[in-house]
Amino acid sequence: VHVLHSPRLPTTTEQQQQEEEKEESLLGLYEKCCQATVDLKLYNHNANEKLLQERTRSANVQQALHRAQNALLKYNKRLAVAAQTLKGVQTHWTQQQGADQEIIAMASSLQQLHAAAAYQERLTQLTDKAGLGQLQ
Repeated sequence: VHVLHSPRLPTTTEQQQQEEEKEESLLGLYEKCCQATVDLKLYNHNANEKLLQERTRSANVQQALHRAQNALLKYNKRLAVAAQTLKGVQTHWTQQQGADQEIIAMASSLQQLHAAAAYQERLTQLTDKAGLGQLQ
């Protein structure tokens, strides 16, 4: 005949000790959960701070870039005006050079005319002196 042994029921003291151990274990888990929650909240807060700082820095960079683009546009406009002015000066200078060349050519022609007139005058004097009369 086999005798079936039923598990022994714990005593009240053992039950109480097991209950206390369970409570301590649950309390430890609860404390760990609370600490994890605090850590997560702190991490989330720090992440939000960093994100805000990064957004602010990004906005500042965008503003600086916008100001630089505006300055570049103004500089390009001034450069275009300066180029147009330079083109006008160059055109005027080229025209002035042409006028100078004309003046030089006129002066040369005038010099040749004076030389020819002086030569004519001298020839007239020589022919008059020689008694040959007016040369035609």
